[in-house]
Amino acid sequence: MQFNRKKYKLVKNLNHNIMKNKQNVIIVITSLVLLLSITGCVKHSYIDISTHIDVEYKNKKDSNLLNNHSKILLYYNINGKKIKAEDVMSQTSDHNKGYDVIGDSIKYIRIFNDYKDIKVDFFINYIQLDNYAIDTIKSELKNKKGSYFIDRVWINGRLMTKSYYNSINNVLTIIK
Repeated sequence: MQFNRKKYKLVKNLNHNIMKNKQNVIIVITSLVLLLSITGCVKHSYIDISTHIDVEYKNKKDSNLLNNHSKILLYYNINGKKIKAEDVMSQTSDHNKGYDVIGDSIKYIRIFNDYKDIKVDFFINYIQLDNYAIDTIKSELKNKKGSYFIDRVWINGRLMTKSYYNSINNVLTIIK
């Protein structure tokens, strides 16, 4: 049997190319796995939240105090400062006053806490209806698998609900 140098070089080059391609495939697969694992761990630089609290105002006779002429003032506690909601929300939200009045016959106030770039565990709102005393609403923010929601809510220091998110009736009542 005679040694054929051309065939040997051809087979050697073929084996070399196959090995080189295997290495390239391994490098590409490894790079993709690393890239996917790294991008899955990237933390966002802001919290994007869409949370709200619904509040109704009633008197001691159970009559709703909120009407079309009610004057509502809403403030947020941001970094320890009391700031008008409209000053914050007009730049970042569709709800430029920070709240909407919802309902026809039974009205309630929907307070929006969807301001951006603020990392908090609690929202603190100050709300005043007409000439009544200002009420403080503190709500705990929870993160569950990337979804942010309101959990516990206090009104004027009193725990109103242990799980606002899971409540059937999410309208909280303030009695004046």
